[in-house]
Amino acid sequence: MRARRGILATLLFAWGCGSSGGSGGGNVIQFGGGLGLAYSPGVLAVHVGDTVTWEGDFSTHPLVSGANCGQPDGLFQNSTGSRFSFTFQQAGTYPYYCNVHCGVGMRGQIHVQ
Repeated sequence: MRARRGILATLLFAWGCGSSGGSGGGNVIQFGGGLGLAYSPGVLAVHVGDTVTWEGDFSTHPLVSGANCGQPDGLFQNSTGSRFSFTFQQAGTYPYYCNVHCGVGMRGQIHVQ
């Protein structure tokens, strides 16, 4: 129950102020380093046409779109560098995960409205 409250609070925060509108630089997700095996924020709400940028070490934490570990949906992925951006063109919920650490919970979601 506590985890659900935390996710709900994160989601409500993200819906309230997670999007900067347009393709602005406010939609940044960080991971690895001091965050451990987590994305921050873990849930982010944006609008159609917004760009989301992930920042961290992709060689250690390869990014893959998809709802299930080991089953990418092919929308986006990155395994090099320290910065990756993707622009969301349709409304919906877009789950993603670390291809190495998905099994231990390194997952996130983008909600596009």
